[in-house]
Amino acid sequence: PCKASKPQLEALASEFVADPTIDLHCGIVYEHVLGEDIQNYRVRAFPTYILFAGSSEVGRVEGVSFEKIKSLVGEHCKSKFSGEGNSLGSGSGGVLSPEEARAQRLARFGAAAAAAPTPAAAAEDSKPEKKEVKDEEMKDA
Repeated sequence: PCKASKPQLEALASEFVADPTIDLHCGIVYEHVLGEDIQNYRVRAFPTYILFAGSSEVGRVEGVSFEKIKSLVGEHCKSKFSGEGNSLGSGSGGVLSPEEARAQRLARFGAAAAAAPTPAAAAEDSKPEKKEVKDEEMKDA
């Protein structure tokens, strides 16, 4: 049963890994690798699927039952990620123009957005002053 169910188990594990709402890491450990530890894990049937949260066992399925495995994973392995969230900086999920974002930041710091220079005014202030330079003739030295 172990070898016969392995392709289905691997396909199921791939589904779990691809689903962002499931927080799960899968691995296969063979009985010859466990050696004497097989007693510590109380394995009495083959295959045995054991689900751990950290180092604690939270459930097990003895024998081939993919429905029981799905149920166990569904019960214990839901991610904290809900699939929804906010854009960074906006808090509302909406897209702000640069001016709106600036006004929102200034409001958070208690400054009046109207008192701040507009982008056009700021661009004017940052331009270097133009100095009129007259051409001079070069004289022989």
